[in-house]
Order: sequence, then structure tokens, then C-alpha cells
Amino acid sequence: MQEKYCCLCGSNVKSFLPWEAAKDYPFIDLLKCIGSDIINFYCPNCRSTDRDRHLWLYLNKIGVFDALNSETKIMHIAPEAPLISRLLKKTSHIVAGDLFPEKYAHVSYNVQKVDLTDINAQDNYFNLFIANHILEHIIDYKKALKEINRILINSGIAILQTPYSPVIYRNFEDPMINTDELRELYYGQSNHVRVFGIQLFDDIKEAGFNVSYFEHGTILKDIDPNIYGVNAREGLIVAIKNN
Repeated sequence: MQEKYCCLCGSNVKSFLPWEAAKDYPFIDLLKCIGSDIINFYCPNCRSTDRDRHLWLYLNKIGVFDALNSETKIMHIAPEAPLISRLLKKTSHIVAGDLFPEKYAHVSYNVQKVDLTDINAQDNYFNLFIANHILEHIIDYKKALKEINRILINSGIAILQTPYSPVIYRNFEDPMINTDELRELYYGQSNHVRVFGIQLFDDIKEAGFNVSYFEHGTILKDIDPNIYGVNAREGLIVAIKNN
């Protein structure tokens, strides 16, 4: 069996572990949704997820991480420990936020309560905003996008990873899908509130961003997704605030 490699803890492992709730999702499969690799999900050593590892690879490849310095101001939502620990080596100006900060009582860094639809931060302040698989949880995501735009400096960067379907334009959501069971069946997870379609990219532009989409097969073609435990179908969504 081919050994796997975790790029966040530098460990060679026999295999990555599946997401604990992994099972078949026929509707999600029908929509060809692009998201996490729920089979090769956790690193058994550092517990990083496939989307943590993938984002780290992307940020390094497109030069975002190397461009950080001690003056860079970052807001990191639902901060993943393996990622924020590396960001903190570059700058101390990081606001780590979550709607439920009590979940982070065990971590060594401070996590503030942040509601993305009403961010308590001044205009034109942050250089970089990171939300890795967050927008699918937010009912009024368009308001959140406007808030993210507001707090970024001109030409500031927002990383807006989220699962989406490339075969539908309009987002799929319905008010009758209102139980954990139905949300899991149709959205893929009980705390998701929709399946994004290609509309997502137009909505990001409408909020005042230029959008770039980097495909794994183009910029990470030297990274074997099977060895690194990432989903090769998941590209990187980068939004840059218009001047």
C-alpha cells in the first residue's frame, strides 16, 4: 500500500481516516458537488482535515503565505489549528472568530465571537480573510459577503472555500428542508443550509470582488491527491476586493 503524506504535520501515514459521519449521499452525488474528500478526511497524527491540507497547499502555491509579514492583518473564521499556528508565525495581527467561540476553550489562541452578517470590525482594515467551508452554514450569505468586503482593504484577499455544484446555476435551497435529516439528505450535512450552484461566483462579484478560481490539476499538478489526502476536484476560490 502506498504511504500517504500530511503536509501540515510532515508525517508519513499508512492512510487517512474517514469523516466519522461518512456515508452515501445520492442527491449530493447527483449534483456532482465539489467539497471535502470524506473518505481521506483526517490525518491520524495531527487531525488536520483534507480541506485544511488542501488550503495550505494552495496558499503556498499561489504565494499568499510567503507574502504575509508582521504587519499583515488577518481574520480567520472557524480557525483550523494546523493553519492558524502557521499564520501566527508570520503575524500576530490575527482575529480568530467563530459564531460559537466556546468550542475553542481548549486551544492556546483566543477565539472571538464573530457573526459574519454583522462583523464588529472597522471598514478597510484586514488584508486577508479566510473562511474555509463556512458560507454553506450561513442563511444570509449575501450579507456576509458584503460584510467581508467592507472590512477588507482595497485589493484585500478573501479565501472563500465552500462546497458547490458545478451542474446547476441557481443555489438549491428550500424552506421545507428544515430538519437535520432533510438537510443531511439534500445538502450533505445537517448544519448546511443550501447547495451552492455557479450562482455563488456571480454573488461574490456582486458583493464587490474580482474572483479567481485555481484548479488543482493546473497549479497543483505535481501534488498527487491520493498521497496528500485532498480532493482533486476542489479548486481554490479567491476573491479580491475591487478598488
